[in-house]
Amino acid sequence: MAEMTIQIVDGVDRGRMFPRLGTPVSIGREEGNKIQLNDERVSRFHAKIHEDQGMLVLTDLESTNGTRINGEPTQVTILRLGDRVSLGRSVLLIGSPEEIDSLIPAPTPRSGADQNTMNAPSERASNKTRPAAAVTDAFMVGDMRSDELKFQLNIPGERTSPVPSPDEDESTPRGAPPLPIRLGPAQAAQLSELLLHLHQRISQAIEDENLEHQEDGGIRLSKANWQRIVRVQADLARYLYRVGHPE
Repeated sequence: MAEMTIQIVDGVDRGRMFPRLGTPVSIGREEGNKIQLNDERVSRFHAKIHEDQGMLVLTDLESTNGTRINGEPTQVTILRLGDRVSLGRSVLLIGSPEEIDSLIPAPTPRSGADQNTMNAPSERASNKTRPAAAVTDAFMVGDMRSDELKFQLNIPGERTSPVPSPDEDESTPRGAPPLPIRLGPAQAAQLSELLLHLHQRISQAIEDENLEHQEDGGIRLSKANWQRIVRVQADLARYLYRVGHPE
């Protein structure tokens, strides 16, 4: 029996992880599915993953809104590590954090002045020297003796996020929210470290000298850089889930 790990990276259930699921795996809104999604656009029994000839096969169970793999509509398809499965408002990522990391090649060492400039940040961003789990644990630390030393972390400027209208699609991204205005020193340091960690990992993907610039002004990402971005999205989903579901 094949096993797989599935992460929910977008939708109401984002941040949840289903490790080492044995096949078959049913996905849907109804109780009784191995992966039950709180998504009104997902059918009661939406899709199923089973093993056949050593491969994982996803089949759409004639759902109302269909299933997409990496953005393409599908009825039946072979699943591969790193695939994104879209059902309703929910997006599922096939693979554990470690498996997704295995798809990302090690960064090419820089030389000269660039190497001296980038050495320390790249070490902190590397999954080998500072895994995402360590950052998550640090982010969730609560009881600190710095509670008495409150200060304001305030960024000048008006908030750019508009007030959503009542009929606005809830999936529409809002503008950037303001930073918290009162944090303890340790909390501010943890938040800064977390944001720096994510910033460096995104920078690895978008500052790659091997990016392909298209004639129409677009940019083509390599599969490795795409997986870097997907990996960050999955980590952010877990952070959001843990903030909303403290242990």
